[in-house]
Amino acid sequence: MLRPEEEGNVPPCHPDDLKGDSIDSTHTSVTPKHSWAPTMVMTLEFKFPIPKQPSPDHSARTIAVFSSGRFINDPQGRHDTYVELWTAPSNISEGEVRPDWRESQRCLCVATQMALLVSMDVNIRKGNNAGGAKL
Repeated sequence: MLRPEEEGNVPPCHPDDLKGDSIDSTHTSVTPKHSWAPTMVMTLEFKFPIPKQPSPDHSARTIAVFSSGRFINDPQGRHDTYVELWTAPSNISEGEVRPDWRESQRCLCVATQMALLVSMDVNIRKGNNAGGAKL
């Protein structure tokens, strides 16, 4: 995040600079090369605390991730991402599989993100205006 005094001095951004954006891996294969995906809305909802260890039903260092993403107005426009983090019954390649293992798992967190796919021309044009918004 930029400090207020740095906001007007930000050079235009290139898509290769956005590797930390959470949808980078899902949008690069279907969007034009000269676009970027600024996050407009992101929510994090913590559902359940990590179970205390040691626990016979939950791993101390492994979680399960469920993720889905979809484009609206494909290929340019809006991209929605939905992610759930769940406890796991054991560490990877360890433990025994019980028939009822799903019953004791807990949803730890739900996250959603809405991003816009924007042409780099928009970012460069707005970024060159002194004090102008980046979008």
